[in-house]
Amino acid sequence: MASSVHDFADFVREKVFKQNTNRLVKLDTMPKTVDPVYCKVLFTKTSSIKPLKLNDAKKSVAFALGHDSSVDLLQRPLWRWLMRAGLTPSDLATRKKLKHQAWLLLFQTPRDVFVQPAHWEGIIDYVKHYYPKVYMAVYTHAFRVRQMPLTVFEKDLGFRFESCLDDPNLFMTEEKLRELYPEEHLPASVAETRLFLYCQMCLDETFAGDGFVRQFDHSRGAKEFIMPNLDLIGNNFELIPFTFDIPETFD
Repeated sequence: MASSVHDFADFVREKVFKQNTNRLVKLDTMPKTVDPVYCKVLFTKTSSIKPLKLNDAKKSVAFALGHDSSVDLLQRPLWRWLMRAGLTPSDLATRKKLKHQAWLLLFQTPRDVFVQPAHWEGIIDYVKHYYPKVYMAVYTHAFRVRQMPLTVFEKDLGFRFESCLDDPNLFMTEEKLRELYPEEHLPASVAETRLFLYCQMCLDETFAGDGFVRQFDHSRGAKEFIMPNLDLIGNNFELIPFTFDIPETFD
């Protein structure tokens, strides 16, 4: 019989965080679920504030780790797993100093949600599914986009891309990109297409494009997936508050 994400979360609570789940029947083996259990580490300023979405409310997409990482959590020291999840020692030290609450989110996506590996092929398929009006622009320029650093496109457009996040006149949406070049045979420029991917898809200069998180030492971390920025409502997720220690040295 298949288990639920709640069973899986209880197993993690007991085995990883040594928390009492008050289950009448303890779980001796890892629960097997029909659908994959994704995971993500989130932070809030206090324990009384719980995350409401996968990502910042202003974002339309989110990145999460796959089922392999949910299982891997049971097999590695927590601090090492956090490194593989893309967090850095300085990130964790700052969070600890500010006394932020850490949350482990375990969740399953609804069947109609389109999830793709966070590599360039997956990004192109994601755009085709959710932003079909600009698919040809992304498909046409994908090779050059992935080969050139972000600074090249910032120079072409004359501004730092990070400034567009607070300026609606610079923020590149699907509609705006399509209006600039209404003819499909004449797609947007490479720089404007890259700006769309930065604004709408959250693909900044740290995006490696190979489907893996980058650790603080630039080595490959866990597998990463892109999906819509889902609301944390319903019964398909579990939030586990946890604390962590930071080792003095990292191997």
